[in-house]
Amino acid sequence: MTTPAERTAALRAPLFVPAHREAMVRKALEGRTGADALIIDLEDGVPVDSRAEAEAVMVSLADAGPISVPVYCRIRSGEQQWREDLELVPAWCAGVVLAKSESAATVAAVGSRLRERLPGARIWLLIESALGVELLPVLIGACELVDGVMLGGGDLRADLRARATGDDAELAYARSRLVVAAAAARIAHVVDTPEPAIQDAERLRRVSGLVRGLGFTGKACIHPSQLSVVREAFAPTAEETAWAQGVLGTGDGAQRVGGEMVDEATKRLARSILAEAG
Repeated sequence: MTTPAERTAALRAPLFVPAHREAMVRKALEGRTGADALIIDLEDGVPVDSRAEAEAVMVSLADAGPISVPVYCRIRSGEQQWREDLELVPAWCAGVVLAKSESAATVAAVGSRLRERLPGARIWLLIESALGVELLPVLIGACELVDGVMLGGGDLRADLRARATGDDAELAYARSRLVVAAAAARIAHVVDTPEPAIQDAERLRRVSGLVRGLGFTGKACIHPSQLSVVREAFAPTAEETAWAQGVLGTGDGAQRVGGEMVDEATKRLARSILAEAG
């Protein structure tokens, strides 16, 4: 069984793929995008008039060959909708991403059905509203299958009536809330919102570095060109790895190493960095 640190190291850049785009879905499942995890989107990524096509694609994936990366399906949040979507999730999927998570009862019900239909699958909560942010600890505690939380920045901004500030100050509280709630509950995956400016690699690199510093384990992507930037931003640098090795080479108790005081808390951080480095 993998530890939380080992799982997060492998899922730094999950890629959203709309379910109705069959060629795109199959390319991703074959590992040709370079993603380390996939999220097949049955929610907002599928236009209303393409719903039947998306369902047909999902049915066709039931007997898909060996998949090299974890695959999740984003499902809708209304009771009738999530029940319909959950029936379409292939048995080999790692789990579901519950869109617009803000009801503990819904999380519990999804978990109950997931245990019946897909034993071993997990739930990621997609937090996209003020209510979802405020209720996050309750939502996480509603089902033991929850092992990931993800921020939906676009919907959250709309719910808050917040304008994009450029430095993402409007998302600062929500991001911190996700990290703290996930750490308190020992949640393995804490994934940041996708960057909509697909061609702005510099912004993607900067924001990825920011959220990694806060404690996020990855950042969702909506285009394959974003994957390498995100993976690089979340990978421990050579300097971080050398620092961690040096810290763990010290004795017990608080000590001065170079110009820094090192204690057990510092060593815990060092261990997590080396776990991320693999």
